[in-house]
Amino acid sequence: MTIAESIVDILLESPGPDLEKLKKHKQPLTPEEKAQIPTGLPQGDGATVIKGVVDGKTWYACYTHRACQVRPTMAQLAKVYPNIASTA
Repeated sequence: MTIAESIVDILLESPGPDLEKLKKHKQPLTPEEKAQIPTGLPQGDGATVIKGVVDGKTWYACYTHRACQVRPTMAQLAKVYPNIASTA
């Protein structure tokens, strides 16, 4: 697969399920997944992180009452966690 094909695949990838669907299919986070969540942020840790399995694919969500992000990997979610936690 070429770089261009990879980029097209990423752009066409589903944005993921919505938060309510993830909540219905919630699974517990493993200790390894919990360890990837940043802690001790200057603006607080007011975000919730959940994992859900929808249609056989695992998704992770980070949300507060103001903002939400859904990502296919915990590593990707950890990158957006500080921005979401700052909205708490």
